[in-house]
Amino acid sequence: MDRFEAGCLPNGTATSGQVRSVMRRFGLVAATGEMASVYKILPWLSGEAIRATNFCFY
Repeated sequence: MDRFEAGCLPNGTATSGQVRSVMRRFGLVAATGEMASVYKILPWLSGEAIRATNFCFY
């Protein structure tokens, strides 16, 4: 989740609490997708869930 959050916001970017809350939820989805690919539940490459979730976030 931290990796997703760090990738979404440039350093020093101020965000409201609401944006940060939504971003954390998207980070949870990204982390879940990455875990599913590690455990071979999904046939995705490493990082694919993060890229897809980042696309949806924006």
